[in-house]
Amino acid sequence: MNVTKPPFDNKLLRQAFAATVDRDAIANVVLQGAAYPAYFFFPNGTPAYDAAWKLPPRTVALAKEKLQAGGHPEGFTFTFLTQPGQQRLAVAQAIQAMAADAGIQMKIQIVDQGTIIDAISHLKEEAALIEWSGRPDPDFDIYPFTTQSGIGSFNYTGYNNQRVQTLLDAARYLGAMSQRRRAYGEVTKLLVDDVPYVWLYFPKEYKLISTRVHGFVQVPDGMMRFRGVTLSP
Repeated sequence: MNVTKPPFDNKLLRQAFAATVDRDAIANVVLQGAAYPAYFFFPNGTPAYDAAWKLPPRTVALAKEKLQAGGHPEGFTFTFLTQPGQQRLAVAQAIQAMAADAGIQMKIQIVDQGTIIDAISHLKEEAALIEWSGRPDPDFDIYPFTTQSGIGSFNYTGYNNQRVQTLLDAARYLGAMSQRRRAYGEVTKLLVDDVPYVWLYFPKEYKLISTRVHGFVQVPDGMMRFRGVTLSP
């Protein structure tokens, strides 16, 4: 969500929208179990993942309370950008229906990849569905998306919180993942309250490999790496 312009420059409206989203339904119904519900930046099984990071379940009543407090008791309307594709559209339509239960009207606009990248990179969108392949080290799964240095590149929300910046800078100097995870834990609390993003799902990584393929190493970040891979006759 673009936090620099209406409607999502109002944190209460961001909180209201987030409260309408049922991540379990998206992962297990819309995507038919081919994904895990996402509660933060770090996917299941990665070094910084913490099973204790849980957002509250979908609560329409809470969404309506936030709308009331945010000065929009009857809801509001916004445009949601997404790229073409059956899966993306299914996810967008599910979110649209969920938000409507609280009076939030989400207009889906399908645009090509170049258009959406230009919009989110220059903070011209109101909200958009974005995807990230992930990285082996957790730093690049969060730092550029939530700090001031990422504005104009990967920080598609325009979000800027000095405490988040300080904690993530500190995490870059910590060697032990247990220490870094504590820093990420505090960042989690801040981001869950500020809601610049609504995390949706982590796709499950399926790979089917022929017995003729040798040397392939699976890295669970969505990327395919073929250096060192050979194919036998």
